[in-house]
Amino acid sequence: MGPQHREERRDHREGPQGALPGEHLERAPPADHLLRPGALSGPAARPERVPHLRLGGDEEAHAGGGRAVSAGGGPGRLEFFFDYSSPFAYLGSTQVRALARRTGAELVYRPFLLGALFRDIGTPLVPVASFPEPKRRAITRDLHRWAEWWRVPYKFNTHFPLRTVDALRLTLLAPDEVRPDLVDALMAEHWARNRPASRVVLAEVARRLRLDPALLDALDAPETKALLRDATDDAVAREVPGAPTFLVTRPDGSQELYWGQDRLFLVERDLTGA
Repeated sequence: MGPQHREERRDHREGPQGALPGEHLERAPPADHLLRPGALSGPAARPERVPHLRLGGDEEAHAGGGRAVSAGGGPGRLEFFFDYSSPFAYLGSTQVRALARRTGAELVYRPFLLGALFRDIGTPLVPVASFPEPKRRAITRDLHRWAEWWRVPYKFNTHFPLRTVDALRLTLLAPDEVRPDLVDALMAEHWARNRPASRVVLAEVARRLRLDPALLDALDAPETKALLRDATDDAVAREVPGAPTFLVTRPDGSQELYWGQDRLFLVERDLTGA
């Protein structure tokens, strides 16, 4: 790691703050892997370094699902393609709002159905299931390392793989001003609190954020289903390879696609022109 990257570490670890009582980072034993229930249980690792995940409140970096909302009026635009089913998308979600604030970029949330995209591009529906054991163990360790790096709580979800269709539909229906907080809240439920992707959890989060109950009633409406299909088709058309993916649009209209939350330092460098 070069000097510039070490210097960037301090900035990029800026994570959301708030209250998640009892949530700490945990290290995975070497034999653990992603598909084993309880794979990431274990003693807390350096909990004093782990800030709790704030569920919203960053008014400077709000963004919409289909309409850009300024995060400061600065150069560039950042589109965040994600599905709640991905732990790496969770890690990326803890950083994008602060990144948008730092760079002044417009931030747009782009929820899409990862499994449908995988079917379209010829990828296994649960890619990690096709990996050899050493690769699964390496990914498990990487998830913990990155959670510690960003100083955010993380637990592998024992309900994995998650069926996130309803959560994605609700995200598309949510008002622009609430959507960032909704994304933060649902990501935390799944990847910091080990909650299932259920309508019970959706209803709890919706009540907490004071969402219109009619949005939950509309989850099965044909128009709502079409919204998610269109969002996923858009991700495929724009050659999104997985979640999370970040699309940077520069002031001159040129674009660059970045796949993976570990590319966020490149995303920030692109947006700032550094």
